[in-house]
Amino acid sequence: MARVTLFVMLPIALTLPSAWQAAIVVVVFQSLVELLGMVAFLRWVPSKLIPEPPEQTLN
Repeated sequence: MARVTLFVMLPIALTLPSAWQAAIVVVVFQSLVELLGMVAFLRWVPSKLIPEPPEQTLN
């Protein structure tokens, strides 16, 4: 649920005044880190959980 909340907060953070620039950078950076982490796990986890089928040779 935290990821959904963060991506909901992203547009709100981008509308903050310039005095809150550090908070905007933190929210945008955190969003990018989570997005890249999710993409990496989508590639890594299935290869670890679902083994490759064994090769079948035709005789």
